[in-house]
Amino acid sequence: GIGGLTEEVHSAHAHGIGPAGAADWLSAELANLLVDNPRDAALLECTITGPRFVVHHDTWMAITGAPTTVRITAPGAAPMTLSTNADDARVHALRAGTTVQIGAAQRGCRMYVAFPGGVALPPVLGSRSALRRAGIDGPAGRALVAGDTLPLAPGVHAPRERRATVVAAACAAAVAWLVR
Repeated sequence: GIGGLTEEVHSAHAHGIGPAGAADWLSAELANLLVDNPRDAALLECTITGPRFVVHHDTWMAITGAPTTVRITAPGAAPMTLSTNADDARVHALRAGTTVQIGAAQRGCRMYVAFPGGVALPPVLGSRSALRRAGIDGPAGRALVAGDTLPLAPGVHAPRERRATVVAAACAAAVAWLVR
């Protein structure tokens, strides 16, 4: 199901809480860079299978990490199904009312969904990262469930397509190098 919100790798050892953050930090950073966010902006981490959600305002979205299928249904348009993979990371424009269904991971287990400006939640102990074993998770202090609403940062510009393409190509090459 849905993992939780994640930000930078963060530690609050002084409070007895260990490190938290993205399990696949490279994919999380790539998702944020694709939508022109700072590398540590809060985003959604999905484990094994992705969520189904509706966007209430026009926005952009990047999905990185484990390859999966994504079904995007915009109001008044035929559903569009696409596959994601590390070699072809891109940004998707979403109109208000669009439904997005992210499928199961086909290889690996973590997928990252970023929106321009990030998910707008207040930090807990200096971070918006989830850490279930410490009871820090999601907007209601628990894992996300059907019906939850995540606030996105307001008034954020569209990502620059050229930069997104260059970053995606550079990160895909870095991933290939790291795996060898």
